[in-house]
Amino acid sequence: MPDRGLRSRLNKPASTSKRNFVQDHVKFDSKASQFNSSHYDFVSDVWHIIFGENFHAGYFKQPGESFSVATNNLTEEMAAWGRFSKESKVLDVGCGIGGPATFLHEKFGCYVHGITISEKGTQIANESARQKGYSSHLQFTVADATDNKLPDESFDIVWGMESFHLMDDKARVFAECYRVLKRGGQLLLCDNMAGSRRLSDAEAVAHYKELRLLERVFGKTRTETLAGYESAAKAAGFKDIVSREINEQTMPPTIKHFRNKVKSQYQELVGLSSKQYINDFLGMCDTWEHFNRLGVMSYGLLRGTKPAV
Repeated sequence: MPDRGLRSRLNKPASTSKRNFVQDHVKFDSKASQFNSSHYDFVSDVWHIIFGENFHAGYFKQPGESFSVATNNLTEEMAAWGRFSKESKVLDVGCGIGGPATFLHEKFGCYVHGITISEKGTQIANESARQKGYSSHLQFTVADATDNKLPDESFDIVWGMESFHLMDDKARVFAECYRVLKRGGQLLLCDNMAGSRRLSDAEAVAHYKELRLLERVFGKTRTETLAGYESAAKAAGFKDIVSREINEQTMPPTIKHFRNKVKSQYQELVGLSSKQYINDFLGMCDTWEHFNRLGVMSYGLLRGTKPAV
């Protein structure tokens, strides 16, 4: 959502089927995670067409770059902040359908364990890894980012690519990332963030329908400013925190791609989901563009390091 702590309330996720929210013996305590688990199972096929292999924004270095190049650019930009090697063990928090994890393995030869709340996402990611012959180095499981059950100090890098905004309790997420990192390990993340301008209460009421629309498209979110992410990382124990705002290189051209892609493949996308969802997605493009111009929404990168001693 564009405004911290502000949510629209829906009675049910985009999928109308009922679920018990227990996947692979994982129970999600957060209502937001329960909602988003079903939501992301529902949208995975549609997003695969709209986004491609990478369920995140593009970083456009040159005018006219394709979206697939731009999404890889963002992965490259974020990876350049890390210390990767063939021996690195990476935890990908909010791994989507495995695109960035595959990129990291192909570039560095590292091992990546991806976690997500979407069972369907893990199925797509694991099947893709199997087909590419990467199963020994890429593993994807359903897990709660605030309580992932993984061993202490077991990863060299924790990677969070456009996923933290979906998590209610930022303090618990950062603390869990810190726990599983080895000493001297790094946290690398990029995300949709709240901008420098916060909606007033009156504006929030006036934009209630637009805020509800964003939730129907993306699920329940809680955005935070880049400064807020820095504070949360510091509170968890991270040191040497570096951040950078990259909104202009990401959001305006990404929204343009979304709009053009959905319009060009409208009927196919409706067939994979529903007319309401695809119309909502197109409406989201206008809303997101408007909030971005107002300075209510932004995009940023962050790196933090767990002290070596």
